[in-house]
Amino acid sequence: DIIPLRDDNAIKNSLKNLLQTNRYERPFQSNLGADLRGLLFEPANLITIGILKEKIQETIKRFEPRQFPCH
Repeated sequence: DIIPLRDDNAIKNSLKNLLQTNRYERPFQSNLGADLRGLLFEPANLITIGILKEKIQETIKRFEPRQFPCH
C-alpha cells in the first residue's frame, strides 16, 4: 500500500511538477499537466493573466486533492 504524503513540501513539489508539465508529455497520463509553457511569451495583459489563472486553478482542482494544512 502506498500512503500519500501530506506535508507542505510534498504538496509544493507536486504543484511545481504539475504546473511545469504540459499535456501529452507523460506517457500513459496524457491529460496530466497545466499547459502553461505555451503562454510563456504571450503579452502580459489581462487576457493572458486570466488564462493563466484559469489553467492553474483547473489543474489544482483536477490533480491535487490534498489541502495545505491550516497554520
